[in-house]
Amino acid sequence: MLIDNNLGRLGPIEIPPAYEVVVRYLRRAIHLGEFPPGSKLPRERDLAEHLGVSRATLREALRQLKGEGYIEIHRGQRGGVFVRDERASRDALRRWFDDQGSDMAAVFDFREMVESLAARRAAARADDVLFDRLTELNKHMEETLEIGAFRLADVRFHMAIAEAADARLVRQAVEEARAALFVPFQLLELEGMRARSVPEHARIIEAIRAGDGQTAAAEMAEHVRGTATALSTDRTD
Repeated sequence: MLIDNNLGRLGPIEIPPAYEVVVRYLRRAIHLGEFPPGSKLPRERDLAEHLGVSRATLREALRQLKGEGYIEIHRGQRGGVFVRDERASRDALRRWFDDQGSDMAAVFDFREMVESLAARRAAARADDVLFDRLTELNKHMEETLEIGAFRLADVRFHMAIAEAADARLVRQAVEEARAALFVPFQLLELEGMRARSVPEHARIIEAIRAGDGQTAAAEMAEHVRGTATALSTDRTD
């Protein structure tokens, strides 16, 4: 039978332990800026309840994240779980970025494709709620003095467009690409990012507001290419 012939290509399903699922979730949240460097995670009881896992499972996940260098745990009245704010040296980051070579170029090529598609689809579906949200996030990027807050607003700007595209796989693809840029974005300084991103975001907003999918896609592609160029050429000591 056909199904018998196909079974040989399938292996057993590997179900990861619950704590590994929590590790992936929290690591991704850190990469996407939901928990920026130096921030404090919610209380253990609240976080476990929010994630729908036991406190024992959460503690095991936190132990692994601590071992990976993502968090540090302080005891006492003012204690808690904090995202580490210790950054690698700029030279180390440069070496890491340069070692990625074609892999990092592929991330930006992928990002250009999926985010251009997201902007095109968003232009056909956007409403005043999206316009107001994008404008608010871009204004926050223009005004904030905190690089963590800037990066979080930037992620939310791009994810808002991806959500407006109304295609689950497109949203997932945009999120994957953004998470992959957690380390290289540490090479960019706040003022340089602000000078590039804020006016480029404004042009994307206007194209979406006008319902011009072609221009929205082109502006998004230009924006993504500009970020890739900045990482390659504008890194400062």
